[in-house]
Amino acid sequence: ACEKPCRAAVIGSGPAGLAAASVLRRNGHSVAVFEAAPVVGPTFLNAPAIESSSDAPESFAPASAEVLESAVTFLERSGIVFRTSSPKGQTELEAMLQDYDAVICACGKAAVLPTDASGCVKGKLFAAGTCVKNQKVLTAVQAAEAGRKTASSVCAMFAEK
Repeated sequence: ACEKPCRAAVIGSGPAGLAAASVLRRNGHSVAVFEAAPVVGPTFLNAPAIESSSDAPESFAPASAEVLESAVTFLERSGIVFRTSSPKGQTELEAMLQDYDAVICACGKAAVLPTDASGCVKGKLFAAGTCVKNQKVLTAVQAAEAGRKTASSVCAMFAEK
């Protein structure tokens, strides 16, 4: 296990990102979530954009802003740090991998990365949800499960350190 809490960065605060951050924090790791939007969880409040290359999206019912705010407050109190208005592109990944023990891309279709079965892209870089190559359409529950599974792989990697 890590001698001290490992530091993880999660890019994206949708279902996959929040699930990943929660699992990492519950396992005692330091977690920072980077969100391009000015608020946490915009995909919970707004229907996804329809793309011609995607299958038909699931029906969308937005989350209550109050429920989302309550969940984010709970996660912040657990120790997760949220950095909104902080877009992270592929050009910034190398620097992030220097600053963090692991980085999970859960930013949806903004980045499409090939992974192995554990969600590992390479080394300390992981991906979850629709950020994973060939995962065009996932329900919120499927995306959250993908985030949980990837974070569990990161925790296993940390345990080997």
